[in-house]
Amino acid sequence: MNKRKYFTIIFIFLLALISIVQVHNLLLFPYNRGFDNQDHIYYIDYLKKYQRFPLANEGWELWQAPLYYLIGSLIGSLAGLRIIHFIAWIILVVLFFYLLRKLIKNYFIVYIATLVLASLPVIFYSIPNISNEFFSAVAISCAMIYYCLNQKLETGRQKLILGTLLGLALLAKATAFILIVSLIIDQLFICKGKLVRFLRQLLPVLFIVLVISGWFYIRNTVVFKNPFIASIDFPQMAPKQKLNPRDLSFFINLKGFIKFDLFKAHHYSLIPGTYFSWFYDGHNNVVPVQEYSKAGILLIIFSLPVFFIYLKGYFIGLKKITDRNRFLLLYPLLLITSYILYNIKIPDYSTVKGAFLISSIVPFGYFFAVGLKDWERFKTIITIYVFLYVMLIIKNFWIIKGWYK
Repeated sequence: MNKRKYFTIIFIFLLALISIVQVHNLLLFPYNRGFDNQDHIYYIDYLKKYQRFPLANEGWELWQAPLYYLIGSLIGSLAGLRIIHFIAWIILVVLFFYLLRKLIKNYFIVYIATLVLASLPVIFYSIPNISNEFFSAVAISCAMIYYCLNQKLETGRQKLILGTLLGLALLAKATAFILIVSLIIDQLFICKGKLVRFLRQLLPVLFIVLVISGWFYIRNTVVFKNPFIASIDFPQMAPKQKLNPRDLSFFINLKGFIKFDLFKAHHYSLIPGTYFSWFYDGHNNVVPVQEYSKAGILLIIFSLPVFFIYLKGYFIGLKKITDRNRFLLLYPLLLITSYILYNIKIPDYSTVKGAFLISSIVPFGYFFAVGLKDWERFKTIITIYVFLYVMLIIKNFWIIKGWYK
């Protein structure tokens, strides 16, 4: 058996194992758990009952863009909606694999990066949730991947497809606006400042976006004078609990790493809190509430190579910015900036959440793959490491009956 077949078998085995865990968790995860699950379910029930789209001031999650909830109301069951989550995960993994095969070619790197993306803890604990977070991340990722493969927008068909994907992404969550801004900036560079070419490229795309999703944001502007109005903006829905100060310490404090404060770091520190809810489940969404977790700490230790390989790849991209990587560099930068600003606006422990960055999974996976390029000679070691890493994730996230009594 040649090496490629050997690595292909391991890749398929681990991907199948991850799929089994996802299905297992979807069957066992209670509908009353998760980030504001009951409020998201209420949105779906609202559409069924009133047959109209709600206004932002009518309920806690009713400010959200409506596509996910519309699909949920048409499906008619929460179990069916969870099947959509699983299908969305499959689409994400397949499209990401396809993107890497086009951009990187090296089969081993493509396998490893796809496994890392498919098993990210932030994805693991997001999929069972009745929430638009993962669905919108996949919608954004689909538009992102299509754009990366068709950046020159040479045909009307490409513009139509991209505009449709962007419109649907914006109708799934307002986060897609950051995607559109990143795309516009990237096109300015690609068109080399030629305004006519720039307008010819983007105006048809943006017109389609406006047709598909513009009505929702125009309605918000007319009614509330703010296209991105949220429930938090209304006094009656402002947080009642004690808020956490967003001082300098909050942004630079790294003590959470030293103490392995997996489940409380998000109360007092942005960086550890975000890290623990990206590479683990710091908010106890799937993992039960507990004071201490040896398996969780081991998983965090095992995640460090993944994180540093990603950082290495990102800085390699910064050193040599090209038409291929500029857009993928821009999006996570703008997303993190908006995430920081959001934390300043709402200084609450619940806003320190890796799930708010989940739409950057494609750039994360891509730059992880870039960071691996120089280490291809260590294939066996990397394969063993990724195998153990995935097994640790499964150990931590395999839902056990009795967790939620």
